[in-house]
Amino acid sequence: MAAMWSLDIEKELGGETWTNRYILSNPSIESALLTAAAIWPIEQAVHLSAVTFTRYRISDLDPATDLFVIVPIGEVGGVVTTDPYLPLFNVARVDFPAGTGRPSRKYLRLPVLESVQDNGVFSSAFIASMNTNYGSPLGDIDEYVDVDGEPLGDGICQAIVGMRQLRRGSKRRLVPVLG
Repeated sequence: MAAMWSLDIEKELGGETWTNRYILSNPSIESALLTAAAIWPIEQAVHLSAVTFTRYRISDLDPATDLFVIVPIGEVGGVVTTDPYLPLFNVARVDFPAGTGRPSRKYLRLPVLESVQDNGVFSSAFIASMNTNYGSPLGDIDEYVDVDGEPLGDGICQAIVGMRQLRRGSKRRLVPVLG
């Protein structure tokens, strides 16, 4: 069985940074770097040109080691538009089915254009574009797997605009918010 690797692709917009993580099954870090070089342009193709792809990191999944490589990118997203977009907590969710268990989910802060959704529902043209330009190309990469090492199928963009916080709090509140 090939080794498991984590690919984290970092993006930036307006001082906010975030990442998307992909689990890869490759025999070596050099091979994982080749897979990463095929994956980040797929993400780039569906993100707005206002988003800068800063770098990606390949690391092993062994907490006892410190094996990683950071590769600078410094390129912008491939969708050029001046149309207004929603706040960054609005995302497009793409589910990649696994053989067994839960699908692998990606939450993409493209950011979501106001024009591709109506009352929180994506247009059919947007969904088709996401499936064609992101879900299918990623599903075609055999090295892209779930956390159990199972291969993933073609991704399907969900119809509802998702919401995902930018940062998770370091501590859970001990008292209820409305308490």
